[in-house]
Amino acid sequence: MARLEPQICYLPSEPLHHDDGTVPRSPYVEVFDIPEYSPPPPSGPSGLEECRRIAVYRKFLAKVGLHCYNLQNGTNFQFFCVESMDKDTGILTSIILNSTRDFEARVRYDEVEKQRCLTMITTLCRFKPHQTPEVEGNLCAAFDRLSVDDFFKDDLPDWVPEDALTASDNLQYYEMKESEVEEYKEWLHFYAKLGFFTTCGSFLKDLRWAQPFELRKIIVQTREHVESKKKALAENAIFYIAFKTRAVGRDYRAIIRRTMDGTPGHMSLEIKCFKM
Repeated sequence: MARLEPQICYLPSEPLHHDDGTVPRSPYVEVFDIPEYSPPPPSGPSGLEECRRIAVYRKFLAKVGLHCYNLQNGTNFQFFCVESMDKDTGILTSIILNSTRDFEARVRYDEVEKQRCLTMITTLCRFKPHQTPEVEGNLCAAFDRLSVDDFFKDDLPDWVPEDALTASDNLQYYEMKESEVEEYKEWLHFYAKLGFFTTCGSFLKDLRWAQPFELRKIIVQTREHVESKKKALAENAIFYIAFKTRAVGRDYRAIIRRTMDGTPGHMSLEIKCFKM
């Protein structure tokens, strides 16, 4: 399999000043001895296409890790680029626009071809410590599926039931308001992008020309006791996203299930998408 050379990412020409008056610095990576990482075997018609696909994988994995951190910590850090990836540990080091510190994430990617479904499991997401402790505990512990709410363990649904929003006794489903979609549009658009990516096969140009997507309807499914305004940020939730592509204007439906096992830095995203 072709391998990418280490990526060199340059900061924007105009320095980005932050609240503390600092600007982002060039990060460095320190390798942790964490076993059991197998990068996904990307496919493509040529070596160049394969390298491009690897780069897309890495960017997606890094952004999923940062998304997990933002959700669990109530922050809004912005991804800039992947600086490096250690091939032995799978730890990605990224540059973050609104922070002077390096960000580290380890996200595993699995694809089930028969179901046209992919899973991205985060087991590490953090800002790199200024000084690495001598003993850090069990970094990148496995995601504990047994600890996930049983309500979210079945196969991914194909779409919401027809009466999901009209049944008077059904409090699981909530259609997000336009203002809520606007508030969370960055990561909701990212969810749609992950869904569309499952339909691209080896044709990465489809992903480029299809954006930006028009998010037409978003329905969130959670446990009934979760308040409507808190459903979008619930640890365990299923998102049903109807969106339209830019170039040809085709309609798609993406289903994204987000679950957590109770361990900080852990999150699972299960994704599938259909063209209408």
